[in-house]
Amino acid sequence: MNNLDLIVRTVGVTAALILALSMMGSRGAPWVSRICGALLCLGVAAYLSCSANWEVCWHPAWLPAASLASAVPFFFWAWTRSITDDDFRLTAWPIAVAVVLLAMPLCMQFVAVALRPTHYVGWSVILHSLLGIAFVVAALFGVVRTWRQDMIEARRRLRWIVVVVSGVYSIVVMCVELYFHDKEASSALELLNAMSLTLLLLVLCGVLLSVSDGMRTAFGWVVAQDVQLPSVQPATVNARDVEQELVDKLQAQMTNQAAYRDANLAVSMLASTLGVHEKRLREIINGRLGFKNFPSFVNAYRLEEVRLRLADARHDRLPILTLALDAGFGSIVVFNRTFKERYSMTPTEYRALRTGTTS
Repeated sequence: MNNLDLIVRTVGVTAALILALSMMGSRGAPWVSRICGALLCLGVAAYLSCSANWEVCWHPAWLPAASLASAVPFFFWAWTRSITDDDFRLTAWPIAVAVVLLAMPLCMQFVAVALRPTHYVGWSVILHSLLGIAFVVAALFGVVRTWRQDMIEARRRLRWIVVVVSGVYSIVVMCVELYFHDKEASSALELLNAMSLTLLLLVLCGVLLSVSDGMRTAFGWVVAQDVQLPSVQPATVNARDVEQELVDKLQAQMTNQAAYRDANLAVSMLASTLGVHEKRLREIINGRLGFKNFPSFVNAYRLEEVRLRLADARHDRLPILTLALDAGFGSIVVFNRTFKERYSMTPTEYRALRTGTTS
């Protein structure tokens, strides 16, 4: 490792550690976001250190760092989903694959020592790269899929800067690793990779640590504070409240016209019906009504309709599935999950409370 390579990697590791501290200090963020964000940054720091000489990282003392570096794609996916999807929950399958990624350096060390002590273990690089690409592609797909549903404008802008640029870079790196799976890359290419990653980390530090309070609050990095205004008595102003008129128009469309019963209802469709721009409608739904994403806004109406029908004896003969589909739910799984999250019981249990029966 020459002096330039050492300087570049030291700067990159320092930037990654600063970002890790920032992630852990994000008081308002969910625990998944804080932990996975910090581990992502620590994993990137470990990758910068280990990629200079992977054989050194096979030493038992370096295995924790190598494991963190190996699991960077999983941490990237989990952190990305946690900051862009308000309903995100970690499930068993991704965690199982993460365990495989974490254990891979230990397996590589065993194979290298037992079978080929001086050769690069190409098969593990292929497996790691394929799993890593799958995680990053899944993260980018989630960003694109939920982008139009996101009601927080600051988060919509920042997710592209943070997620897409980082994700595309990660895919390029893992594709290069696939190409060199059975041989070592040149020192010039390794230096280029280290310089690119360090530059990306410095840019992210600049973006994430100097953004406005609105963006930091949107990502959960700070807790929104209620500003206490002084008591004043303003003069009466006879003026149209255009924003309230739009809220009333939206509420009428959702209640009187029952727009929520359309299972394919989207922000663009609703905005077109109301004759407003999508951005303006998102601002109203988020700023005036308090919903962070479009599905939660629409499902609130759907859940209330089903709840009222479950409480009405005239609908006892109708299956719960029929009630859910009539209200606009496209999936019984989504309906059951959202109903239980909202009312802390299943639809069957809710109906049973009124009828006095047991499920």
